[in-house]
Amino acid sequence: MHCKGIAKFKYLRFVVLALSSLLLVGGYYSYDNPAYLNLLLQDWMKTDSKSHQYQIASFYTAYSIPNIVLPFFGGMMVDKWGNRKLIISFSLIVCAGQLMFAVATAYRSFIFMLLGRILLGIGLESLGVAQTTFITSWFRGQECAFALGIVLSVSRFGNVLNDNLTPYVASRFNVPISLFVSFILCIFSFISGLFLIAIDWAVKEYNKSTSPRSIASTRDEDEKSTTESTTESKYSTYFSQVKNLNSTFWLSCLCVICYYGATTPFNNISSQLLQAKWKVDPEEAGSLMSITDTLSAISVPFFGLVFDNYGFRSVTMIISGVFIGLFHCLISFTHFHPSLPLTILGLCYGMFASSFWSSISLLVPPSTLASAYGIATGALNGSLSIAPLFVAYLVSYDYTYAAVEMAFLIIIVFGTILAIIIRLLDKGNDNVLDKPEKCMKIEHEIDETENLLTERCLSLNTHLWNR
Repeated sequence: MHCKGIAKFKYLRFVVLALSSLLLVGGYYSYDNPAYLNLLLQDWMKTDSKSHQYQIASFYTAYSIPNIVLPFFGGMMVDKWGNRKLIISFSLIVCAGQLMFAVATAYRSFIFMLLGRILLGIGLESLGVAQTTFITSWFRGQECAFALGIVLSVSRFGNVLNDNLTPYVASRFNVPISLFVSFILCIFSFISGLFLIAIDWAVKEYNKSTSPRSIASTRDEDEKSTTESTTESKYSTYFSQVKNLNSTFWLSCLCVICYYGATTPFNNISSQLLQAKWKVDPEEAGSLMSITDTLSAISVPFFGLVFDNYGFRSVTMIISGVFIGLFHCLISFTHFHPSLPLTILGLCYGMFASSFWSSISLLVPPSTLASAYGIATGALNGSLSIAPLFVAYLVSYDYTYAAVEMAFLIIIVFGTILAIIIRLLDKGNDNVLDKPEKCMKIEHEIDETENLLTERCLSLNTHLWNR
């Protein structure tokens, strides 16, 4: 971290955390606009029910398809050139995408609405990679899971705000105005990014003027100028490191595809399902869905603290998988008030999201951290580009939602089996995922000390040999 060892900057990392948390609020608010407008958007676009299901699915597919690959290259750019320019660029793309979507909706232009969603996806997912890498570099070994949990929590409050505000504004005024509100929030997030970059730059310059060698951090090494020459051998080494990421990391990516695949696409149909099965209006459906987003936002930092102090990440993944399956059983096969299963879903989301994203930094070397987050994000978007269309197909031919709920159950069962396999593999890897963050920090410092001693011994041997 830049401010390591400087008492003056003792609490600055929490200012950075606050600004980083606001970085994605506008994007998260905008992401689920189509799902929570749903029938209101159908009335505005004047489409029939079946066509509307495919339109909603297309908005999420358009968002996800470019991000099957782009976050990986976004991670590469972060690893090679640092965060600052990329945070600015991706934030501007997010703003441009939401503005295009809002204007296109006002003119009922479906093609340009899709283009706006593509831009939003390109910017938001790569921005998420840059943000996660940024936070990890500031908090590695110091409440990292808690910091990532706070970031995700505040971002999820963008969803909560969307649940309640977007249907309200659309009902009181019209659909395009509700989307322009989203654009204003994207501008707000962009401004927070400017302050974040200014602080990060100022701290780095201060460190350079005092003790650049002793205070330099992992992020300092990542903030390389684009004018630096990059040789072919460096790229070969880089790709070799990515290719050699361990099997636990790859299985974790596959596992999280299943977990998100069984939860996120549900949001696309949740408003319509609640209105059909429990006979509620759009605003009440949005309020019910805000239970899930609110609980997930509140619980993520709590679970982050648990992981920082006690570990149990792989165990938590298994438990959350079991309860996500329970959620789908309750929604599909019972008539309990939806607040009960939605409460379970919110807590489960907090559990698996916090455990997975905080686990990545324990499974990969720091030099490929941003690319690892990019790979995970790309894999996630691969599933989310296909799932909405599949869900739309099932819903259009089975309005009881039984078929789609059964599909969700099959996916989460497979994901839970993968989580169990990851747990078994981790036991053979010294239980890395189930150790507290502080233990990992001590082990990391021991490794750094050993590497430093090795380098000094080699240097001394070379010096003696030259004499």
